[in-house]
Amino acid sequence: MGRGHVLQYSGKWTEAETMFTQVYELDSDSDSDVGLEAREERAWCKVNDGRSEEGIPELKAVVQALDKEEGKADQKARAWWRLGKSLWDSGGTRFRR
Repeated sequence: MGRGHVLQYSGKWTEAETMFTQVYELDSDSDSDVGLEAREERAWCKVNDGRSEEGIPELKAVVQALDKEEGKADQKARAWWRLGKSLWDSGGTRFRR
């Protein structure tokens, strides 16, 4: 996860996405804390790499998974903010339910 975060900070979105994908694939439980974080970060990389059409549905799935869990207010807030910003930046109309 750490390498992915460093790559994100450097603006290397594709490389960061690769790191988060590796973490996600190594975690046998995709809804574990690490699995959810890796999914969220991977989706955020896609959005910032200009691929909102791929990243937004993934962010929605993460938000839905997080909303089913108790607590995790900070993680929920971050995921919801990222989803909202992604929708706002994309115009929002293409991704309504």
